Amino acid sequence: NKIKVLDFGLAKALAGEGANPTLSNSPTISVAATQQGVILGTPAYMSPEQAEGRRCTKKSDLYSFGAVMYVMLTGRPPFTGQTSLDILRKHLTARFDRPSRYAPETPRLLEDLVCKLLEKDPDDRHPDAHIVSLRLREVVRRVEMASAHETESRGVLDGDGPVAATAAARPVI
Repeated sequence: NKIKVLDFGLAKALAGEGANPTLSNSPTISVAATQQGVILGTPAYMSPEQAEGRRCTKKSDLYSFGAVMYVMLTGRPPFTGQTSLDILRKHLTARFDRPSRYAPETPRLLEDLVCKLLEKDPDDRHPDAHIVSLRLREVVRRVEMASAHETESRGVLDGDGPVAATAAARPVI
């Protein structure tokens, strides 16, 4: 009953020729333009600053976490393209579709959290993972409350008409 997210793309790239090609089907790029401007990672999950070869921070990791959450919710990355360069450009300039376009049942609070994590400007993202974990706990708490409310409404209201219709309306989470 545990979810584990793994991406061995970097391990494969760092291991060199002898790496097991079955470890990852995600393309990993490694471009060393200069010693300071190294780009290493999986394009679908790279932050805009990482895509530009700038220094990564904890907010860069939060962006990547947002991209992983996006895939978990929708089954697709926030940006796709024909080449790695296409994807990197989109991280820099394009706007992604909100997760609810592909997963309409996504709670609004969770969608807002993912969208905030995927902000282009690091200053517009949450300050750190601790705050993100608090927000995630709040999402879980509200989903549980809404579920309990829905279950309670079904138990009390078992019939047709306006009362049953009111019970079917779900609160916005």
